[in-house]
Amino acid sequence: MMRTCRLCGRERKLVDSHIIPRAFFQIEPDQPPRLFSNRREFHPRRAPKGVYDQIVCEACERRFSEYDNYAVKLLIRERVVREPIKHRGATIAYVVPDIDYKNLKLFVIAVLWRASVSDQVFYSKVRLGHLEDLTR
Repeated sequence: MMRTCRLCGRERKLVDSHIIPRAFFQIEPDQPPRLFSNRREFHPRRAPKGVYDQIVCEACERRFSEYDNYAVKLLIRERVVREPIKHRGATIAYVVPDIDYKNLKLFVIAVLWRASVSDQVFYSKVRLGHLEDLTR
């Protein structure tokens, strides 16, 4: 079925797109990923593959790959030694050396945009409002 791609605006067949890359749902292999909600009508459920939606066409989905792959490599697969930043004896942040700021920034923007345009309940509170077009 042809629908409008939310990224390029063309009528195309949309694909299942992970809003947050699948690898972020598989951080602890011995623990099955679950989704939680603060709404009583929604109960915790397993989400082994994460939450996805049909928001973009195949060509546009591939446009996210560079940023998604970079974030997965940096934050999950090749966890580099991080230097803690302390405040009053508590670790409040970490310095990660040698990051590609552009790719990490574009990853965060892409996840926010995908969550904002998604119809999935899991992302219903994420809205970019007037910034949605700029982020796209």
